[in-house]
Amino acid sequence: PTGLSISWPAVAGRTYRVRATSQLQAPDWGLSGGPWTAGVGQALMSWTDTNSWQNLLRTYRVEVLVP
Repeated sequence: PTGLSISWPAVAGRTYRVRATSQLQAPDWGLSGGPWTAGVGQALMSWTDTNSWQNLLRTYRVEVLVP
């Protein structure tokens, strides 16, 4: 009822963002969340898509941004 939650391992100082698409063949994945930078001692990050009920066929990916 609160949405779909995604969790991933994190490394301090690294920046992450979540992208999503409804069609895997789409050249463009829209930005869904972030960017967030992991803090010192943070080993896990998570994000909740509170609008996931609007599109049940959505696929997500987590990206690590390179400085």
